[in-house]
Amino acid sequence: MTDPDVTEELRDLVTHYGISAVRASLIEITSAKDTSAPQVNVKSRKRTKPKPTAAKYVQRMELAPQKVPTLTRAAELYDEKRFLPAIADIKEFSRVYDLKLPKSVSRASAIPRVFSFLASMDNDKIEKTLKHGAFRGPAHLAPIADAIRKYAESRHSLRSTTSIVK
Repeated sequence: MTDPDVTEELRDLVTHYGISAVRASLIEITSAKDTSAPQVNVKSRKRTKPKPTAAKYVQRMELAPQKVPTLTRAAELYDEKRFLPAIADIKEFSRVYDLKLPKSVSRASAIPRVFSFLASMDNDKIEKTLKHGAFRGPAHLAPIADAIRKYAESRHSLRSTTSIVK
């Protein structure tokens, strides 16, 4: 794979000097034994760090043995976005439990504070929070909202029909 910048530079050289002159120079450069020529630094691609996950964070935590399964499950749900799926849910969780979050909140940046706090809670309370879907987000309520809306529409159309019949 070639670097687009190198290709563009070579294209300019070929246009200016001709392909045979550029090829001859490249052969001369590659066959030269002189290592005193300055090395050109090729831009290295940024190494991307793997995304921090709640599961990895919990694995590194020092926990009481009875807390490990509960927090591991909470971490899995968090990573699957089934527990605190959105930033708004994390902010609400933090407001309810008076946690201090950084000014720029992301799901990844909230992991240490959320799971350190969960580690301080009783297992039963953590289980209840996970079981009842507390802080699961407004998208979880969409089917209920749709059902209410359909019911209201059917009641409205029923009223309209009965008022016409009278």
